[in-house]
Amino acid sequence: MAAEYKKLELFKYLTGTGRSVKRWEKKGLIAPEQAEAIIGYEKERQGRRLMRGLFGLGILAIALGVLSVIGANWANIPGEIKIAAHFVLNAIVAVTLYRADKRDDKYWREGACALLLGLNLTLIVLIGQVFQLSGSTAGALGLWMAISTPAVFLYGRSLINAIPWTSGFIATLYAVLFETLDHAPEQTVFLSFLGVGLYLPLALLAAGLNRKVHETRPHWTAVFVWTGMTWLAVGGTLASFGWYGWTAHAVAETIDTVGGYSAMLGLFIGVPAVILLYRKTHKSQDSIGAGIVLASVASIALPLVLMPEGPDFMAAIHFIAYWAFLGWSAHRMGHEHYVSHAITLITLRVIAVYIELFGGLLLTGLGLIGGGALLLGTLHVARKAKEWIRETAVEGDDHVL
Repeated sequence: MAAEYKKLELFKYLTGTGRSVKRWEKKGLIAPEQAEAIIGYEKERQGRRLMRGLFGLGILAIALGVLSVIGANWANIPGEIKIAAHFVLNAIVAVTLYRADKRDDKYWREGACALLLGLNLTLIVLIGQVFQLSGSTAGALGLWMAISTPAVFLYGRSLINAIPWTSGFIATLYAVLFETLDHAPEQTVFLSFLGVGLYLPLALLAAGLNRKVHETRPHWTAVFVWTGMTWLAVGGTLASFGWYGWTAHAVAETIDTVGGYSAMLGLFIGVPAVILLYRKTHKSQDSIGAGIVLASVASIALPLVLMPEGPDFMAAIHFIAYWAFLGWSAHRMGHEHYVSHAITLITLRVIAVYIELFGGLLLTGLGLIGGGALLLGTLHVARKAKEWIRETAVEGDDHVL
């Protein structure tokens, strides 16, 4: 018992969770018994995480080993033997997956499912190589998604399957789009990619927030929601550079007809309609999450609709305003670490503004001093605003839309 207590004490000081629990205990927020129970649970959880990591490492080592053995003798193996051996390997992994699911062995099930997802892709590539097929990348990826999705949806329940499938789906969608629009006019290509860029994250968010998905595949929910929100945040951030003249000229040359401009407006106007329809049909009350989505789309739309040719400093104002809103929204939802990210990005953008405005070293130094003073003043105002928000804000729910 004494040895176990020493282990827990060591865990307290060596982990962030342990230090946090220790602070809570000192402040009287939790009883000593509760502190030890939390630390014991986290210690056991850390052990399970290590086991999952080692299991995944073992699966990866086996896969790389098989590839190395095959690669060493690749030129001497007949094509028919290669394909037959690959089919056998796929069959072995599929049987392992089925039996692991019957035993409810989640480690083997998730590992075999992820391995089968990868093997399906390499099998398609191998068949194309052996028979010298002239198929396209989009066709190969589409076939891969078609034959792999049922197994992944049926058996894959963790991040190890949710992340690669989501990445593969997005890559397949864009590959198909590239191939379909290969010889289309520039305006059509621009509008098509803009439409996918706007509505694909909405589809991911809707899928992630689906109640059945949330109850049966919580890890998939996290991946879908994180991907959708990150997609919108990146788009809203990059859109701030649309205030530079060269970007405006490029957009103006691409959208060269009244019909194209109207279609672009229609794509942007459709987003609030989709969000309103979703909130009504799903009875969602998460106004903060809906606000983040709308603000991101508005950030994307503003420079594209206005097609401004300057002034360049509006790019910085756009960037800072957008991330200030994201930071405020994150605070309202209780995600303080995202508030820190927002402050960091705003600080870097302020520094970049001074570097843009003041080319010489002396003027840059003066600009940085002024920027630092401005930042300190901003942080003071932000701290006061944060205290006021904490007193008046209503906590949001766990949803995003």
